[in-house]
Amino acid sequence: MILRDVLRRLGDDELIFELGRASTAMHARLSFEIGRRRLRRAVDVLRGLLRSSAPDVRAAAVEALGQIGDPAVGEDVLNLLVDPHQPTEVRDTSAYALGRLRYTPATERLAAALTDPSPSVRICALAALVAIQGPEARDRIEFAAHVEMDPRVRAAMTKALAALPSVARHPILSRGTVIRQNNTGAGYILVAGATAWSPAAVPNGPAQTNIRPTGFRAPAYTHDADTTNALPSQAVG
Repeated sequence: MILRDVLRRLGDDELIFELGRASTAMHARLSFEIGRRRLRRAVDVLRGLLRSSAPDVRAAAVEALGQIGDPAVGEDVLNLLVDPHQPTEVRDTSAYALGRLRYTPATERLAAALTDPSPSVRICALAALVAIQGPEARDRIEFAAHVEMDPRVRAAMTKALAALPSVARHPILSRGTVIRQNNTGAGYILVAGATAWSPAAVPNGPAQTNIRPTGFRAPAYTHDADTTNALPSQAVG
């Protein structure tokens, strides 16, 4: 039996208990499972793991906190995004988590991250801004798109701008975030608010809610073939 299946057999209380006493090598795997279950009772323990010496543990913990969705951790997550000493996989995950948290105080920092040196941080900051939908998001994305040099990121920004006007008018857009890669792999279609779509509602087939762009390698700690949890920084070249 693989580790993922072992962890999924544990009860919620067992899982949180193990997270509090496990070795560093297990923290990322346990955090991923806790995030998958959205266990709000684990927030304090996960918060502590944001100070772990292991980058993969910090990334897994912030990913889980974003999935749980408690905005009380927003400042902790924002601090990781703006820390230049954090590796890319921690910073892009933090940007994406801020969008899941709908943490509006992070809007200005996320807008600044649209010109970050890392393309994956820029894409995740873009996703977060579309999810939060602050009044200044469109202007900041338009400016960033004009100076963006990476074709994939620029395409993502263009598609985000095209999606923004329709979000406020669409009757079924009420919660959640959809991020979808187009068939060419050139960019991402970000639509805030969708809970479900029929295949006819989205070009090229049905979308999924609360997923990362497809076409990326799943993080090692998931031990799962599901690439919808992959980080942009882990793109398969």
